[in-house]
Amino acid sequence: MTINPETLNLSKLPWLPLEEKLSFPSSPSIYFCIDSENVIQYIGRSINLKKRWSKHHKFEDLNQTGNIRVLYLLVDDKSLLTEIENALISYFNPPLNFIRHNADKIVLRGVCRRRKKLGLTQRQIAETVGVTVQTVSNWETGTYQPKLTIEQTEKLCDVLQTDIKGLRMMFEAV
Repeated sequence: MTINPETLNLSKLPWLPLEEKLSFPSSPSIYFCIDSENVIQYIGRSINLKKRWSKHHKFEDLNQTGNIRVLYLLVDDKSLLTEIENALISYFNPPLNFIRHNADKIVLRGVCRRRKKLGLTQRQIAETVGVTVQTVSNWETGTYQPKLTIEQTEKLCDVLQTDIKGLRMMFEAV
């Protein structure tokens, strides 16, 4: 079984909401954690998907994001799991695959909390500021801090209804 990420139709894969993690099959699988805006936040592999999700190290991060769907691709030959996972991570570049520690992201989540409090989507933020949805997702997960022009910074402050000091606090690591 080889996977061409360009032709993989994620909408055809079976899925469950994150909250139903104990209902996954006990089969070798590649899984995709996708948020409400259809941004892939994390990709992983497991020999036993159900067992993997009973104590997943990214569960809290994903649960805080909210409305996560976990799609899964059953893999007959478990020896191919790592190869397939690496190819998919390389192609989709999900932000949570590149974050190893949670403690330094507490304040970085301030952008996500503020956005949700205001009832805004990542897409609305992205369009207002002039960046991609993936970029906003990367800010919210702490993958990287933004590099914005003065005009983009002002737009981000406006849309988040904060000043530059408040914005800076949302992006500073603790």
